[in-house]
Amino acid sequence: MGRVFIFHDRHKFMIVVGLSHKIGCCSGGNMDSVVQNENGRISVFGSHTMRVEPDMVSLKFSISQDEKKAKDAIREARKLVSTVQSYLTRAQVNNVGVSHIHLGQHYVSKLSGHRPDGYTATFRFHVILNDINRFEDILVGLVDTDVNNIQSVDFQTSKLKEVRMQARQQAIHAAREKAQIYCDAANVELGKVIQIDDQNPDMLQNAQRFQGHTPQPQPLDSGYIDDVFDVQAINPASIVVSAAVKVVFELQ
Repeated sequence: MGRVFIFHDRHKFMIVVGLSHKIGCCSGGNMDSVVQNENGRISVFGSHTMRVEPDMVSLKFSISQDEKKAKDAIREARKLVSTVQSYLTRAQVNNVGVSHIHLGQHYVSKLSGHRPDGYTATFRFHVILNDINRFEDILVGLVDTDVNNIQSVDFQTSKLKEVRMQARQQAIHAAREKAQIYCDAANVELGKVIQIDDQNPDMLQNAQRFQGHTPQPQPLDSGYIDDVFDVQAINPASIVVSAAVKVVFELQ
């Protein structure tokens, strides 16, 4: 159970909240984050986490060619680049970036150690697929064109800006709801917003998780601080978008 202490005199009003346990909710922030303030104010954290299904893919890969001579490695690598670009053109994949060539020595292992054995020419690609349903077919097609190094596959959303705005709005609502709970318990009126400080949810989450250099257990499917979802199976590729704020309200 929590305890609420109220100190009141002619010039100052202060709320000090003590909690014996932590309470989590999907739209609230850290429930023990209210701090005392001697100037008729209450300061709270509000947080909100949303999960978004990805609708686009960022794919990074490279092609390499080993040859005894540098010019041969470059020539053969350029042939591979041309093959990959032709395939992407036929597949109507237009959002493609290609790096400049990287040339390095190729080494082989012998009993006496490593020794140079020619050169490796490498080109790196970055492809954005706006249709996530085509991802598997495009990936198989790239492998068939002798792409020999898939570096990363990053699922993204084209709605990130919109979803982040919604998360920030809900974080403000969560802060107001939390402040109202404390004021109701203290039998005081919640006033207007005096100050809003944007918080970095990633930094706050990491600070909580590794407080005292000891990893803390997290709720199932926890997105940020004490946001707790219903226990359910989720898409592992879903994108977590979080927002957090510190809001100072006036007390009336």
